[in-house]
Amino acid sequence: GLYVSGGNEFLQLCLDSSNDIIRIPEQLDVDFTSVKLFQAIRYSSYILYTDGTVTSCGANEFGELGDGTNVDKIFADVAVNNVVDLLGVGPSARSTFFISEDGSVWATGRNDRGQLGTGDLDDRNIPSQVRFGGDTNLCLLSTGEDHTLAVGSLFVVPTPSPIHTPSEAPTASAIILTETPTEVPTSSPAINSETGTP
Repeated sequence: GLYVSGGNEFLQLCLDSSNDIIRIPEQLDVDFTSVKLFQAIRYSSYILYTDGTVTSCGANEFGELGDGTNVDKIFADVAVNNVVDLLGVGPSARSTFFISEDGSVWATGRNDRGQLGTGDLDDRNIPSQVRFGGDTNLCLLSTGEDHTLAVGSLFVVPTPSPIHTPSEAPTASAIILTETPTEVPTSSPAINSETGTP
């Protein structure tokens, strides 16, 4: 099961509780077999399901739940589909990032310092696409309250390399097999000199 404990003043534990503090872990009423990932930011939490949908709960002052509102909620459906990973979650963050199966990155929440990477300073309450310039294969993203760090590489489609000439040093991309290698025997059998057979 999926268990939660701790502060719940903003409903960030996805529990409808009269207590602001949950001292003993409580199990959430979700189908755990369909949960792929569960992560939290400062006052909000996110559940990524195996079908690529995401639900969120908790504080939504800056739109960090990604449901098109700014109302704190026990459960909200994030307005993005085909998500394969949650990125940038951190203990002081008020924004979060989602990566979809096509590799695009989407962000929602606080953006007063440009931490969403959307080119402006407007908070978002629905996920907006982050534009890294070119085709970027993002592998790591971390966010704090007012800044974001990302590690990625440009995805480059390789072009065919010409066959090298003897004056060039061969590279891995220039080595081309032209024939299928054949098996070379490790030892030759003795030949009968009278019959010419082994």
